[in-house]
Amino acid sequence: MTSFSIILELNGDDFDAMHQSVASLLEQSCTTWDLIVTGHAGPVVSTYLQQVLPDVDRFLIAETTPDADEIPVYADLVSKARGGWVLFMEAGDVLDPHALAEFACYINNNSDTAM
Repeated sequence: MTSFSIILELNGDDFDAMHQSVASLLEQSCTTWDLIVTGHAGPVVSTYLQQVLPDVDRFLIAETTPDADEIPVYADLVSKARGGWVLFMEAGDVLDPHALAEFACYINNNSDTAM
């Protein structure tokens, strides 16, 4: 089964944007995903994720600093991914409810799909 790790980058303290992105993930028809939240999360984000994703194994918060070199940060985030495929999102990005299922269908039907 195709699984995804979603790396969600926060934009400062914009909780509403993060909520929109997480809400679109919760509406996915494909449920084989986990979430890695990066940026300055803080306790409000952690509490929110614990409420909407009670399965603690389903999300990870990876604090990063705004001035960090992006390449090593992204490499570290990808190394933490548990899914077979990684999808990057920024807070405020919204996925169609069937986006992950369509990605999985394409990947499964096209063995030459590469990262």
